[in-house]
This record gives sequence, C-alpha cells and structure tokens, in this order.
Amino acid sequence: MGDSCMRHVEEHWQTLTLSANGAFEKGDWQQAMSLYNDALYRAEVLNDHIGDCVRLKIPFIQVFLISCNNLASMYQQLGKDDEGENMLKRSIHYLFHLIRRKQIDFVEIQSDLRAAIANYASFVQQSDEGDAKRRHLVEMVNEQLLENDLITTDQ
Repeated sequence: MGDSCMRHVEEHWQTLTLSANGAFEKGDWQQAMSLYNDALYRAEVLNDHIGDCVRLKIPFIQVFLISCNNLASMYQQLGKDDEGENMLKRSIHYLFHLIRRKQIDFVEIQSDLRAAIANYASFVQQSDEGDAKRRHLVEMVNEQLLENDLITTDQ
C-alpha cells in the first residue's frame, strides 16, 4: 500500500473516531457503534501493514488499542459487558501477538501492555465475577510472558 494511502487510512480512522465520540456524547448509540466498528476496521488495515506504519511513524498500536477501548466503553454503555470484556481481552492478545511475531520489541510495548491489563482489570472490577476474572487474567498474562521468554521461573 502506498504512503499516501496509508496516511489516508490513518486520517480516516481519526475522522471516524472523532465522529463516533460525538455520537457517543449525544447518546446516539447506534451511530456511535457503527462508527467505532468502522474505525476498528481501519485500525486492522493499518495492522496489515506494520512495516509501512513503522516507517511512516503511524501509531498503529495505539490506534488499535483506542479502537478496542472505545468499543468496550460502547458495549458497557449498552449493558453488553461480555462483549466489552472481549474487546479488552482482544487488546491484550493483540499485544502478545505482536511480541510473538517479534516485529515489535517487548520494551516498546510494555507500557501499552500494562495499560491494557489495567483497563481490563478496571472493567471487570465492576462485575460480580471480577475477582475470578482478574485471577484468570493474571494466569493468562503469566503464561504468555513465559511462552515468549519474557520472564523465567526459578527451578
């Protein structure tokens, strides 16, 4: 994909996100959901071209995470907590996917991973099953860190 096309996708993502935020603030849930989903699609397109994004300094990781967080908030607003939780889990899995593919150094996305985990923990804290879900998240994160040789166990 050409440079101007990549820039256009990023700019279109920004426009969609701003429009969705406006619809969200007005309580137009249907419009906000549609726009947030369109923005997520643009974020996914950017992630199909990671090398170009890195070269052009397009913040593709943040674009994807913002899209997931926006949709999680939207789902929460609609009382669809399971879908919201799934969006936040998707953020965490996405970051581990980047680490596994070794296209992005762990140190570069460490703060994004911490923020994604904190967002998830905050979201599920409001749930009746919050403690169990947080424990499950900790187990999943530890497994991913071990699998990717980012931590070791004492033997």
